[in-house]
Amino acid sequence: MKRIYCNTDEHHEHRYLSQKDAIKLYLMGRKPHLKCDKELVQEVLFDAVVTAPLEAYWTRLALNKNPDKGVEIAFLGTRTGLSRTNLFVVPEQLSNQDFLAPDDKEGVFNADHFPLWYKRAAEQVPGTFIYSIPFSSGGTENKSVVLASTAIQLLDDRKSPIVAALGIQMKLDFFQKKFWTASRQNINCYLIDNNGFILVAQDSSQPYLAFIAAVKWLITELVMSFVIQQIPSSNLFMVVVDNKCDCSSAPPVTMEPFSFFDHCEHNESLKCERLKNQKDRKRPDSCHPYHPEVPLRARENAMECGRGVGLDPQPPVTLLALLCVLLAR
Repeated sequence: MKRIYCNTDEHHEHRYLSQKDAIKLYLMGRKPHLKCDKELVQEVLFDAVVTAPLEAYWTRLALNKNPDKGVEIAFLGTRTGLSRTNLFVVPEQLSNQDFLAPDDKEGVFNADHFPLWYKRAAEQVPGTFIYSIPFSSGGTENKSVVLASTAIQLLDDRKSPIVAALGIQMKLDFFQKKFWTASRQNINCYLIDNNGFILVAQDSSQPYLAFIAAVKWLITELVMSFVIQQIPSSNLFMVVVDNKCDCSSAPPVTMEPFSFFDHCEHNESLKCERLKNQKDRKRPDSCHPYHPEVPLRARENAMECGRGVGLDPQPPVTLLALLCVLLAR
């Protein structure tokens, strides 16, 4: 169900109001006919009070911990729709001008409309950071920044609800310097995310490509021996490729599809006959050959129902058991 702070469509004079302006007028009591969700407005006000100290914290970080201006924006979004952002550089120096959609720049957004960075963080395992390359409004990748975000839970428990998400926007070269320490010439290192996008590579022309688009990279690099390992508490994977190995013995990798089952013999009826002949089955008291919840192909044949070897007493075994009881006395 869609939840909004204030209903600005009911009266004509309210239709020009944004949600932020409508909340202000509702709190000041200047619009008695303006209908707002009291509970949701109170939750937003609570989030605003709790997150207010972040402004001073971010300012202190900008002055003391960001000399190279690698981090450009810090942002926070709460479950009720409150958003806070802090610029570490002047707006003209932002590498990605499309970070916030027009609906998000008001400082509040509808409770059923969350930015993509919030949704992706909320879908991850709690306590992990998700890294991604944002797309501009034109649908193309922004090749100069990386977003990192994580979700915040109400309690230190995986079952606890998510109440907010926060993160940063940083320059891509700043992000790459944090990872790039390999100096060996016989290996190639790549940093990819869980969707197959290459975030870090030695060749600066290769990042930002998805695996689907990087067919040439797959064919030439992954034929060689490689190691892939997930980076803890993130959605990133490190791929290390040995570019000096002799790959002449490896078969060529083609994109031609083939059917695996054409090379395998699969006879379901033969398998069933073997199972019936190898296992003894007891005939049930009554036979129910029809089961509507079972597919037609899997239903038993009424003539085969309960077929098996019966349970008969074995005289030698019975006498041996009685003899053991008598000797024990």
